[in-house]
Amino acid sequence: MLNQVVDYLKNYFNKNQIKIDFSIDFSEVSPMARRVYLRLSRIPFGETRTYAELAEELNSSARAIGQLLKKNPFPIIIPCHRVVGKASLGGFSAGISWKINLLRHERCF
Repeated sequence: MLNQVVDYLKNYFNKNQIKIDFSIDFSEVSPMARRVYLRLSRIPFGETRTYAELAEELNSSARAIGQLLKKNPFPIIIPCHRVVGKASLGGFSAGISWKINLLRHERCF
């Protein structure tokens, strides 16, 4: 699986086909976290969603979504950087400068 993750990251940074073609084990996270992470994995490269949009879609709260994203075990692969606030970028577990750079890479910022 490590080789598949490396290939995914190479493709991501080269802006090639960006598709997760390996399975991620979510057995260590809550059912709600699993739902959130699976939904995040479907946000296309170059697009963003707000915490509020995800909360509405998942019948949750924006704050709860943010708390789960803070614990994301697979940043970039589960693209929590694509989730932003209504009036700000929101946070990112690796730091806001990483989030800005990833969004710029995807031409979202």
